[in-house]
Amino acid sequence: TSQTVNSALSNVSVVRTLLRIQREVEILMEDYQFEFINPQTLGAAQTALNEYLNRWIANGACTSIKGTVYSSKYDQKQKMARVRIELYFTAILERVLINLVVKG
Repeated sequence: TSQTVNSALSNVSVVRTLLRIQREVEILMEDYQFEFINPQTLGAAQTALNEYLNRWIANGACTSIKGTVYSSKYDQKQKMARVRIELYFTAILERVLINLVVKG
């Protein structure tokens, strides 16, 4: 990334995970494409999204992850729904420091 400070995006593992989540959520949401834009469809998509995202907490990659499927009045006129995902990654081990103390 072109960021000037270190953040979660500085870690290759985080960026790879984000790209994987994006790809898999796109595939997951394809099941709801060409469905009616109504509370039932959005609710079903939300349930599927929650089930998927909970796996990332279960495998330890994220400490917190929350997704929302929604469609504003404008979005409905444009015939689209949106997915917003907020996540906090688990810190990863990058270095191991070993202290050897020799006495005597």
